[in-house]
Amino acid sequence: MANRLALGFSLSVAMLGLGACASGATPSLPTNVPSSAPSQSATPSATPSPSPTASPSTAIATATLCAGGQSDPSCELPPGTYSADPFKPGFTFTITEPWTNDRRYADGGGLSFGDAAFLWASGVSAGTVADSEVAIGPGPAGFVAFLGQFEGFTLSEPGPAVVDGVTGIQVDVETNGTAAPHFFQITDDVYNLDAGEKARFILLEKDGTTVIFMLDAFKAAGFDAFLAKGQPVLDSVAWE
Repeated sequence: MANRLALGFSLSVAMLGLGACASGATPSLPTNVPSSAPSQSATPSATPSPSPTASPSTAIATATLCAGGQSDPSCELPPGTYSADPFKPGFTFTITEPWTNDRRYADGGGLSFGDAAFLWASGVSAGTVADSEVAIGPGPAGFVAFLGQFEGFTLSEPGPAVVDGVTGIQVDVETNGTAAPHFFQITDDVYNLDAGEKARFILLEKDGTTVIFMLDAFKAAGFDAFLAKGQPVLDSVAWE
């Protein structure tokens, strides 16, 4: 799976790095204040009520991703809730088992799990079709039209999608025998698709920006099995 990304953002490169991201410590509960000694007066005083104990905070600690750009090694993320910072528009997501963080940019990023990945990008305006650079039209519809330019791709019928209350379009793409190097570009990297992949694209408008989420199986035969792991991560996305 070498050379999947000319600038290093491979969708199928083997993920090796290790490196955990720390989460915040859980606050301890305050102890009760002891009551004073009972009154010695003839009339017994009422038993004092115990001081209330503060409830523990229900806020979930959010960790940061550990990868950087294309020249930085990948790193392992333990289960937890993470911010996609510096990506804009900002969001958090939750994983319940270790994933590998491969890249982190202001306009893209991604995690991998075996032969599959959960990826995101924003502000994408150009891609490559048949070795020629092409413009990608605005909005989810513009990206769907871009996908339709690849001869050999099989596209599902576009359907509705919702990510944390924001509606958009969902479409599945199988590359079959067609590879798509430099598939689309972000500022400091490119995304590639190989022959034999299958990916689900979730396309939406958030804060005036087109956001692309991808659930990508590097081997099409593993797509359905990967959705069982990747879809819950996508479903956990919460806009910041």
